[in-house]
Amino acid sequence: MSFTQVFNAFIQLGKHLKETNGADASLLQKVYAENPWFTHQNVELALQGIAHYLQEDTLHEIAKEYKLSENWAKTPQRVGILAAGNIPGVGFHDLLCVLLSGHLAYVKLSSQDQTLMQYLIQTWSQYLPSPTDSPITLTGSMREVEALIATGSDNTAQHFAYYFKDKPCIIRSNRTSCAVLNGRETASELQALGKDIFQYFGMGCRSVSKLFVPQGYDFTPLLDELSSWQDLLNHTKYANNYHYQRAVLLVNQLPHWDNGIVLLREEQALASPTGVIHFELYKDMADLQAKISLQSSKIQCMVAQQAWFPQSLPFGTAQMPNFLDFADGVDTLVFLQSL
Repeated sequence: MSFTQVFNAFIQLGKHLKETNGADASLLQKVYAENPWFTHQNVELALQGIAHYLQEDTLHEIAKEYKLSENWAKTPQRVGILAAGNIPGVGFHDLLCVLLSGHLAYVKLSSQDQTLMQYLIQTWSQYLPSPTDSPITLTGSMREVEALIATGSDNTAQHFAYYFKDKPCIIRSNRTSCAVLNGRETASELQALGKDIFQYFGMGCRSVSKLFVPQGYDFTPLLDELSSWQDLLNHTKYANNYHYQRAVLLVNQLPHWDNGIVLLREEQALASPTGVIHFELYKDMADLQAKISLQSSKIQCMVAQQAWFPQSLPFGTAQMPNFLDFADGVDTLVFLQSL
């Protein structure tokens, strides 16, 4: 399999996803039946994101920047991919990087995200000169791999690190994202923040689970704008989580804000349960930077009004990563080219 064949197949897959505007109804139904968190809207959002970084111009820019053709693996390695299943198709980017580097992908799919990933793999393979000669192997074991890319929890990350200690690895653990507010946000900006919080039901590592707000912050405008996401309560699993967390806070008489859709609670922890957003107060810029610095190793990305805070993104863009927005800030292509 040559670089050109693999590269062109990804271009064709991107065109296919753009032309079909995502997935057909039967696929969406199968994906939802497998994982009720993967609603039609969220699957289509994920496929739009994949199509975005499979644009021909984008892929050519990546190929030029990383000299993919010149650095194509002369001795392909068996690279294991332990895919997560928290949001639709989340393991696809790792697969893309492995294949664009000329290696063989040994993929263990999450039980929560098999149907969509298999659809993407099968569709991509159809654009190869010989679809049966695919460099992708779906497997339940990582025994044969020579390198590994694994995504999991803090506990599983420790297990992976020990088990694969003698092999080159990228091992990712729990991360989440946060928003920095200054109290001057407009209604439309707060609505955009709602996307960063609620898309994928807040289950992605790029989902905002915590807010840093100035002392004296008025939560009323934010809660009012987030009320526009009231359709979330039509989703049984989200509604059950929200009502459970609300009951816990009430029974324990813990102070919180509640707009009938989501709960706000003052809490230092970055990660919050589904249906809850944590917040922490800051008194000035120095205090804010100190608080964020303490948790920086667990922050995937940050959003802020017009990206005013250093290394932040504008509201509403957290769930639209570019090709080079590598998880945990580790350049997957550089890792693969070093094998």
